Amino acid sequence: MAISITQVPSDENLVVGPNVWVLSGLTSVEDAYALAVEVDGNTVATFQQPANPAGKCIFDASKLLQSYLSPEFDAPDFDTPYPAFETIIAGTNGNEDFGGTSNGGNVILKYRIRYGSVTDNVISWTNYSGYKYVLNGYKDFYELNWLPNTLLYAPDLTVEACEGNINDMGVTTVDWRYLTDFPYRDVTGTLTGLNQRIALDEYATLSWWNYLDNAATFDTYNFAPYVIQFDYYTTAGANEQTFATLSGTFNVGPRATINDHGPYTFNVEDYIGQFGVGPQNLKDIDASGSYPVNLWCTAPTAANLSHYFVRIWTFDSCYWTDQLQPTLDPTDFTDISDFLLDPIYEMRYDVVSYDCQKFEPIRFSWIGSTGTHDYYTFYKRNTETDNITRNNYYQLPGTWSDSTYSINPHNRGSRTYSTSIVQSWTAQTDYMSELEGEYLRSLFVSPSVNIYWDGKWQSVELTSNQYEYQTFGRDKLFRYTITFNTAVNPRVQRG
Repeated sequence: MAISITQVPSDENLVVGPNVWVLSGLTSVEDAYALAVEVDGNTVATFQQPANPAGKCIFDASKLLQSYLSPEFDAPDFDTPYPAFETIIAGTNGNEDFGGTSNGGNVILKYRIRYGSVTDNVISWTNYSGYKYVLNGYKDFYELNWLPNTLLYAPDLTVEACEGNINDMGVTTVDWRYLTDFPYRDVTGTLTGLNQRIALDEYATLSWWNYLDNAATFDTYNFAPYVIQFDYYTTAGANEQTFATLSGTFNVGPRATINDHGPYTFNVEDYIGQFGVGPQNLKDIDASGSYPVNLWCTAPTAANLSHYFVRIWTFDSCYWTDQLQPTLDPTDFTDISDFLLDPIYEMRYDVVSYDCQKFEPIRFSWIGSTGTHDYYTFYKRNTETDNITRNNYYQLPGTWSDSTYSINPHNRGSRTYSTSIVQSWTAQTDYMSELEGEYLRSLFVSPSVNIYWDGKWQSVELTSNQYEYQTFGRDKLFRYTITFNTAVNPRVQRG
């Protein structure tokens, strides 16, 4: 009897939590089940496991897969501010400073298993499983599978036939969620009324599920995000729009150019898209000249900017076909806008100023539950302390090795052999809503946290070991205080 798989994890899952495979079919003449894990085409581990009392092999790949994922930043130069796009992955295709795909590596991992049996220490392989994908995120211990469609992270499009041609289009009537813990939408897609706050000199990124349902067949042209749009509004209600194509320069998704309409091959790096969407990200893109049109709004709009939206649009293949499949100008939004079908993701940023605050704001960035970056600015009271430890020794004064003896009062007696400095910080939020308080939990538990301070991103180690769930009903007004140390200690010379 051949070995078979009787239980598998979902096609897309979070790596921290069960990723369980169940094998069956071991006969009395076979000694054990054999299972090998293949990551990105390479076998990384092989296991032999006897049958359990039920005759099955139950194997959880979670711990092994976690060792191939990392939450680290990837930046071209840690001594300068991120020029535009603060990457969340460590790529192999050069610096992705302004936008880009996940590029595998640290956000999402592609794997499969090979399975069979062992007899007299000889493995007989039966077959390979299908490919599975894990994101570097976490879920509750009792959740076997993470269902991004159910959680509104991965759009599930309805396929509708076009009139008069053979192509289909995919539409969705649901408002989907970016890959973030920020609670701007609930699990039904309903807006909660909570918007991101951001200052004009701050960085931020947004990540999203780039591989849409039904995209594997690609009998359609619109089942992948097509453009990212920035929709600006002034305090007086004036509106200005800019956009960027998610292909070519920014290399997001499977399209080589904006006029590449398939068929496509989705590689693992195409599953998750991300883009620098903060005001400083967009200004830096414009200053670099890497994109042919400006993404940040014009000076009159910026001077009175109230808020802006970041939207991801899909492509209307029906209308494109009806118009005899024209070649579109990637620099002309008017030309492209006629062919946009559906805004599947939308985030609102309210522009704020910290100029009147007494304290220098601290911008936090951390890895959240979906393995992507979230942000929050602590702009109330903060303190920075240098905790200094010295290793001293006593040097007997006098010129003991010279021809005559003298004492120079500057030659000391007690000297410092080495000095250790640990920079510790305390930062405090303003008063906040319950939703914001719940959002900050993902910061308090995150294993990878950075702050933007002194013109650059710096890694820090959280020393706050307690998060208290606060509510308006119990606590009325409340805010949070967080403590942390810099991850790399300052240096000083010997005495």
